[in-house]
Amino acid sequence: ALRGYFEPVVAAAVKAARAMDARDRDVANGVESKKRRGRALETLPKAPAPSLDQGAEGAEVSTEGPGDAATAAMIAEEDHALRQQRMFLRDLVTRLLYRKQWRDFASPVDDEQLPGYSKKVKEPMDLSTLLWKVDSGTYATMDAFLKDV
Repeated sequence: ALRGYFEPVVAAAVKAARAMDARDRDVANGVESKKRRGRALETLPKAPAPSLDQGAEGAEVSTEGPGDAATAAMIAEEDHALRQQRMFLRDLVTRLLYRKQWRDFASPVDDEQLPGYSKKVKEPMDLSTLLWKVDSGTYATMDAFLKDV
């Protein structure tokens, strides 16, 4: 039942994120949307190129071979994708925490609140635990997140 609820929510959020990415890509490529033609966009200066001596987290990266720069770029790209995923999941779980219909799942349920709960539910999950796992980087994929949900 929960999977049936969450799948459309996640699908809608992914669709919105992809639309924002497409708009950002269009703006970066100089393509104007119909809504923006009348407004001038602010031109920002380019960010300095990252040093090849440091990775995404400031760790030293070897620059001995020709593939090292490509590897560092791939690692930086993957770190960026994981960060975007964490931001998306954090936003999703936070929105659920603020909805009244999910207040019973905001914190872990114990047997005092619902007698026999631990016997029926073998792997309990609540929204605060989901949020903690998102913040700690536990979820490397959306499937891992959905498995906990």
